[in-house]
Amino acid sequence: MTDPDLPSRNDATGRERLAAWLAEWELDRVLAETEAHDDASPPGPMARIGRGTPWVTPFEPRPPVPGEIRLMSPPEAADPPLALAVLDMEGEVCRVAPFGRFRHPAVPAELRVDPPQPWLRVLCLWNVRARLLTDLVSSWPLGHLSTHDLGLARELLDVLESDGEVPEALHARTGPPLRHPMDPRREYLREERRRVDRGFPDAVEAGDALADPASAWAPEHLAAETPAVYGAPVRFRVEGRPLRLEVWPGPDPESRLLRVTDLDGHPSSDLDGGEIRAEPDGPANPIRDAWAPIPAAGVRGDLLLVHRGGRVQIRAD
Repeated sequence: MTDPDLPSRNDATGRERLAAWLAEWELDRVLAETEAHDDASPPGPMARIGRGTPWVTPFEPRPPVPGEIRLMSPPEAADPPLALAVLDMEGEVCRVAPFGRFRHPAVPAELRVDPPQPWLRVLCLWNVRARLLTDLVSSWPLGHLSTHDLGLARELLDVLESDGEVPEALHARTGPPLRHPMDPRREYLREERRRVDRGFPDAVEAGDALADPASAWAPEHLAAETPAVYGAPVRFRVEGRPLRLEVWPGPDPESRLLRVTDLDGHPSSDLDGGEIRAEPDGPANPIRDAWAPIPAAGVRGDLLLVHRGGRVQIRAD
């Protein structure tokens, strides 16, 4: 039987998946603001069950096994408990993937699963950590991933570690691509990374077979090489240099964001310190960390690029 909450492969478009996640994110923001102003407010969504309560105590202490779900004590009083799935192990080290706090995957590296507990729905494979088995001995067992879900998690993790594309068969279970610089999912990723960092403050040395990718994976790593759900950018070539300029929609209709990339589409800092103008007499917008804000007119008119005191020729790509 198909999970009625999972969209079919025919209608699971990037926009629909993004809209489902954004609805949860917006509710989470409202509840977080309410709780910040009212300590006596009732708990929010399921992600906040047990917040501030040390309800995880040693329970038949024993090492975990692959596929098992474990619940750790909250890293800090304001955090929800940290639920993890054990993916694999080698010797005294295992790899664990935390569960996210929403019911819908945010990015291609998050996988929708069907665990025993309904509030554990999304595995954050981009946030996988290598941990000593002793770190998980005194945690609360919550059941197991199904053999099918464990296999899918390992398959997706293998794809991510090899810089491959998410298989089409997993699109309905994973989140949409992340490309836009103003996407609120970037803030969510930072929050989740910090939350897991607080739960595991000490690094673990792991062998090649159990590498810890969390320190190496940047949010850009999560973007599938498919058209962005926000639409395609306007692109320009930089004459005489192996660079492109991409103009993306900004946070409001009258603004745009310009990104400098190499010819493979990766952000490039080669033009940092330069300036971009939408008009010859218009205001100069500095380029920092491969980004620069520009007005919407810059897409319709001629962009003027100045770097190291000289004008750099660009043309439509």
